[in-house]
Amino acid sequence: MNKLILLLFLIFNLNLSAFSQVNLVPNADFEEFSVCPFDGSQFDGYVKDWYNPTLYSPDYYNNCALSPSCSVPYNFYGYNYARSGYGYAFIGAFDYYVQGREYISIKLNDTLQAGITYCVGFFLNLPSMKDNDLNTGCKLAIDRVGVFFQIHLFRKIPTMLFQQFLN
Repeated sequence: MNKLILLLFLIFNLNLSAFSQVNLVPNADFEEFSVCPFDGSQFDGYVKDWYNPTLYSPDYYNNCALSPSCSVPYNFYGYNYARSGYGYAFIGAFDYYVQGREYISIKLNDTLQAGITYCVGFFLNLPSMKDNDLNTGCKLAIDRVGVFFQIHLFRKIPTMLFQQFLN
């Protein structure tokens, strides 16, 4: 009987350790914040651990917001629920007028190690807005999104310079 219990204990623990994953991204769901947003273009200093590396301004939306421009699910860009919880980041991946992009950055909880395979995943949603100036609705979109890993942290550099690192 003791051997059976030990065998079941070992099998259970080996399975847990073989499939357990550590999320290296702190505040990955944007739920921790220092200040509830009250307008668009509010990201730095609002979302815990995250920052904007360029001069463009990503947005933080949360259902705690009293302003309809940055609330969840209704906001300036339409109607979008958070994937989990009550908050999310909004980035302009393409700006029709200035040909610019918004980025968000975070320092990982640990250093990535050579020779180890990591899984990266994130959720995207095309906004349900209607652009009155272009009258395009959701017809404008990008065809790819990526992740860029860098040892040094970028802080408030011009977007065009930042994009040179990505190419």
